[in-house]
Amino acid sequence: MISCRIPIRRRLFSTRANSVLNPIVLYQRAEGRANFQRSVIGLATLNTMYWLWYTVDFIPTVNQSPVSEIHIDSIFGYFGIGVSLVFQGISTMYPLRLISKLEYNRQEQNLMVYNYSSPLVFPMKLGNIYTLGQITLRPDSAEAMNLQSQGDFLGTIALTAKQQRTPLFIDIQEGELKDPKLFAQVLITPWDIPVIESSEDVLEKGRNKVMKKRKKHKVPFMKRSPEKQ
Repeated sequence: MISCRIPIRRRLFSTRANSVLNPIVLYQRAEGRANFQRSVIGLATLNTMYWLWYTVDFIPTVNQSPVSEIHIDSIFGYFGIGVSLVFQGISTMYPLRLISKLEYNRQEQNLMVYNYSSPLVFPMKLGNIYTLGQITLRPDSAEAMNLQSQGDFLGTIALTAKQQRTPLFIDIQEGELKDPKLFAQVLITPWDIPVIESSEDVLEKGRNKVMKKRKKHKVPFMKRSPEKQ
């Protein structure tokens, strides 16, 4: 008896199952670095409290003196309150736009962005999902050129988020970029990233092909014969 083997074409998706299903961490900020933002918010709060006390309590007390030469115009107090509130607002809102971790999901083709809470500045456990291409870095920017030419970057990067007025910020220090090449590709040229199909999609396409071939060649479906009583 002569036996022969019919070659079967198989698509190898199981070897890359873990890389497809598990999100890839592109960037993660060191834990201790949030202390700087907490200090800035603390100083801004103290500054605001000082100017409130200065305007509401100190100036009226001094102006009650009969010596007119030491009187203080209230406009200085209101100006100080205004400047301090601007500083307070910027320092409080900045952590909400600062990225603590950036993940990329190959299967879903999206980015998971984790920011900080405010005013305590703790990394958020729930991230915001952006479709690939909704967060970008200008290709002609100095940061993008350094990433593409040197393969790394240290410093602050401002990312453009679609349908958002204020940018997202990434403050990169040594060792925080986990995959610089993929990081640059995702943010600068996301259209060049190939779409990776999941195992379920591959199996579904295979079933559809089999069904079409059976209908084309009119191949009957095998039915089980009734059991003999």
